[in-house]
Amino acid sequence: MKKDKLTHPYDSYSFPLHPALVPNFGYCFTKTAIKMRKVFSDELATLGVQLPQQGLMVILSKAGPMNQISLGEEMGIDKATMVKLIDQLEKASYVRRTADPKDRRVKIVEITPKGRALLPKMKAVRESVESKFLSALTKTEAAELKRLILKLAHSSMT
Repeated sequence: MKKDKLTHPYDSYSFPLHPALVPNFGYCFTKTAIKMRKVFSDELATLGVQLPQQGLMVILSKAGPMNQISLGEEMGIDKATMVKLIDQLEKASYVRRTADPKDRRVKIVEITPKGRALLPKMKAVRESVESKFLSALTKTEAAELKRLILKLAHSSMT
């Protein structure tokens, strides 16, 4: 990983807010999420991993081997994209894909020891990015923001 990359201020990621749209919560929330995603994606790229691949590997590390379709559903990723993401992870030896003994058409994906070894590095990147991203807030504000975002994420918009 590049040693100095995380020390750069997030201001170098230009996501200006248009003054006419600042009162729009959805606009500001989306711009903030885009900025966070861009920074996290760039940092993960230094490890040779894409953001959705990091998510796949974390799920596999917690849930154990899963069929490829279920894994895609868990992540909200279509089948074609899943194949590409898993192909890349398999090529890097981070995951292994095998045929399901009950149905050879079904592919089972599992994280490899090499993939497990990468998890702490990805976690360190995530924690560093989150810490720097939330540095404009107090610890109490950051904790409250996380709590509120989870509340929104779990709520239904009816």
